[in-house]
Amino acid sequence: MLASETVWGAIDDAKHVEIMRYTLVDLKRRGIGFVVHALQHSLVADLHYPVYGRLSRPETLHFVNPDGSLRPGHEACNEFC
Repeated sequence: MLASETVWGAIDDAKHVEIMRYTLVDLKRRGIGFVVHALQHSLVADLHYPVYGRLSRPETLHFVNPDGSLRPGHEACNEFC
């Protein structure tokens, strides 16, 4: 994984979880805390799927879908809480 990818989102759920795990393992190793920036789907930039509007480079960062369900695999964040 590229270092530049470690803080970005992804439309693909598995890719987003991979990036999240990579980042959180490194933060934990360094004793650095974290806060989930984009928990809930929103029409704000980078917090939604392409169907809701244009996305920029980080793609999408949210954990909770518009219907209230958790994006697949995103429960992995609980391992670091």
